[in-house]
Amino acid sequence: MLCDRCNRSQATVFSTAVFYHGEHPGDCTSRQRNLCLVCADSEDQDPASKMAAALEAGCYYCGKKGVLVCSPCAAELRRINEEKGYSLPKGRPTREEMRHIAKIREEVAEHMKKWVAEGGPDQPGR
Repeated sequence: MLCDRCNRSQATVFSTAVFYHGEHPGDCTSRQRNLCLVCADSEDQDPASKMAAALEAGCYYCGKKGVLVCSPCAAELRRINEEKGYSLPKGRPTREEMRHIAKIREEVAEHMKKWVAEGGPDQPGR
């Protein structure tokens, strides 16, 4: 798997951040990053700078400024994750579970790209 940032080097640093934005346990979104060591080191900055940069970059999926994941994208992400049966196993996942998670994660990422390209968050009623 190539680095998400430079798209040249092999990704060796993997991280997942979970963002809670509601009262219920399901009101959250996650952002996965797969980076090479060089890009991971260059992104190693203080948390306030990281948050400011993330907010400046906008929604991870559609780019709407001032949020990490906008409400329409979060709702679609929740919907597709539930539809695909995405849930984390309890305890340490087995290799088979990790392969299954990676497959679903790729499917969800592709779905979100297509959904945004087709006007997802900008469709009437969202």
